[in-house]
Amino acid sequence: MKSMLSLAVISFLTASATYGVAEARDGNIPGSVVNGIFGAVADSAKSNPKDGQDAAADMFGKIFGGVVGAKFGKDAGKAVEALVGAGMQNRGTPQVGSSLDAADRVAFEQAVVRAFTYGQAGQAMSWSNPQSGVSALIVPQESKTEARKFAVLMDKRLSPVPQVALIGETYKAKKSTSVRAFPAANAEVLSRLKLGESFTAVGKIYGADWIVVGNGRRTLGYVVGGTVEKSATDHLASNATIRQPISVDAIEKRRAEDFDGGNFISHEMPALAPCRRIDVVLTTSANTERSALSACKGPDGGWEMADVVTSSNQSNQVMPPSLSATRE
Repeated sequence: MKSMLSLAVISFLTASATYGVAEARDGNIPGSVVNGIFGAVADSAKSNPKDGQDAAADMFGKIFGGVVGAKFGKDAGKAVEALVGAGMQNRGTPQVGSSLDAADRVAFEQAVVRAFTYGQAGQAMSWSNPQSGVSALIVPQESKTEARKFAVLMDKRLSPVPQVALIGETYKAKKSTSVRAFPAANAEVLSRLKLGESFTAVGKIYGADWIVVGNGRRTLGYVVGGTVEKSATDHLASNATIRQPISVDAIEKRRAEDFDGGNFISHEMPALAPCRRIDVVLTTSANTERSALSACKGPDGGWEMADVVTSSNQSNQVMPPSLSATRE
């Protein structure tokens, strides 16, 4: 428990120093904070308490999250509350790089996040810490499109659509434009985007030039595609996370706790999402660990884990990085 708490604190401080307080306040916390592949995501872990120790972890998470929320904003507080509670409850969860110390795990996870987000298929990326002797060879594979369902909070005035082509990127308005309750020119206007205003482009409606407007895991309406464009600075990509999939139950719990939760409903959004696999060879002085990590991009630009396959060579001998044997 003590080591997981240390990782949580180090991760949050690293994220704040690297990405700034503004990003923390907006809930755009890097992968090192979300504790993605290195443990169960907060919502899913906290929704399945095991014993009194979990209850204590949940309580500590609420206290620590409250402190952070008071200083940096409600969303940051909730994120850290969830992380600390889940990290302390993380027993039995399959982990990659579980033998690394806290600092190396933070840096290694950031390297994995970069590979998922920016990596070119077949082009190896490396990370190492000369001081600890830990190194990793990471090879991203081709992306593919898969049908997925993502739990989101949807403005209750919206009419849902059958399916979207997921985007999960930062867009901005090319001019002042209406955000509507349904992708149609005569639909109710819910709000307006100002010229240059940024938002999360959740996805594109199939067969129509309409974009789903979002903010994190919230969907807020629809805008005509021609009135918006991709932002030159994609804050979602630069702050990408890796996590376990977020369930509808977890989203509903979040809705119930939010001060404006009454304006939203929990919704499972069908989408065709970009998914990919990365192959990893992680070498320490004690062993070499080979993993195949599969994840799909989510509506808020984060990566949601689909599969993890890991094997270890319990030896300090160097293993040839023949990644093709990892998993097909």
